[in-house]
Amino acid sequence: FNNACIWIILVVYARHTKEPCMEAKPRAWENWKPQMLFSDCYILDGRGNVLLIERKEKGFGFGRVCAPGGQIEAGETALGCVIREVREEVGLEISEPQLVGHVNFMIPGNNLFGNIFVATKYRGNLIETDEARPFWCSIKSIPYHCMFDDARIWVRHAIEGHTFDFYGIYDCDGNMMSHDLVLDTSNTPKAGCR
Repeated sequence: FNNACIWIILVVYARHTKEPCMEAKPRAWENWKPQMLFSDCYILDGRGNVLLIERKEKGFGFGRVCAPGGQIEAGETALGCVIREVREEVGLEISEPQLVGHVNFMIPGNNLFGNIFVATKYRGNLIETDEARPFWCSIKSIPYHCMFDDARIWVRHAIEGHTFDFYGIYDCDGNMMSHDLVLDTSNTPKAGCR
C-alpha cells in the first residue's frame, strides 16, 4: 500500500435502481479490477447503537474510526472474512450478517472493493486488540469527523438496511475526481459478494 494514495474522500450522487452494481455501474468502471478485497460489518445492538472501532495499527486507516473488518484472505469468502475479522478485532461472534452494499475505490495503484455487512445477532464480550479499540456509539452521534469522508455518504444507508453500491475515483493525493452512489431504498436483499 502506498499510504499517500489511500485517502478516501467521497461526495455522492444518488440514483434508484432495482439491481445496484449490475445495470448502474458508472461507465468509468467498465474495465476496473480491484487489487484488494475486504469486508466490513456494522453491528447494531437493537437499542439505537452501532459498534465502531478506532484503528490502532500503523498504516492504512491509523487513528480513523470505522466498522470492524479487513482484507479477504486467499480462498476465503466475503462472509467468512467478516465473521473472522469481527472475532479477531473485537472478540464478538456474529451470526447471520446481511450484505447491504459494496464500495468501490479507484485509487492509482490501489483499487479496493469492499463488501459491507450489517449484523444484529452477536455474542461474546468486547475486547480491545492490537488492531482496534471498539466502542458502542449512538447511531445519532456517529463521529463522521473521525472517519473517512465517504462514510458520511453511505454508512447511514447501510445501517438502515438499504442496498447500495458506492463508486469513488481518486488521485494519489486523495482528491476525489468523480463519484456515484447507486441506492435502492426498497430494501431488496443484496446479492453477490466477491
